[in-house]
Amino acid sequence: MKLKKGIIERAQKIWGDDWERIAENFEKKREPQAKLPKKVQKKMGTPEEQFIQLIEQREKQREWELEVVDTIIPKDQLEDGAYYAAMEGTAKLCRHVDKARWDAKKGQFMYERTKFNYTFEDEMDHFADVLDVGYAGFTPIRKLDK
Repeated sequence: MKLKKGIIERAQKIWGDDWERIAENFEKKREPQAKLPKKVQKKMGTPEEQFIQLIEQREKQREWELEVVDTIIPKDQLEDGAYYAAMEGTAKLCRHVDKARWDAKKGQFMYERTKFNYTFEDEMDHFADVLDVGYAGFTPIRKLDK
């Protein structure tokens, strides 16, 4: 796949050394996609266009995540044992948990989780701590009375 230097740099910023492997996956789509009707091919775009579209989506996602980090309560301002509400619109970032208790000793939020009809206390990191890791983090926006 032929990509311009600027596109490669953007991909490297998102995926680091993995960018080539991801680009190769798009290149592998070229042959099967060529067998599709021309109208469908045009709608899908070339593998390069699809790759660039993914880069743009990831950049927008990252921008939004950074805005979330700037909006939520930083860890150093959280009160041990206090309950916090999650930022509205961030359910997918924090396992659809709408409130959690801050445990300063663990440096994590504690919340009630139900899985296979079994309810238990689980823990979740502050969203700012998992920003580049790719797993759930709680987004505390305001302290609750309880």
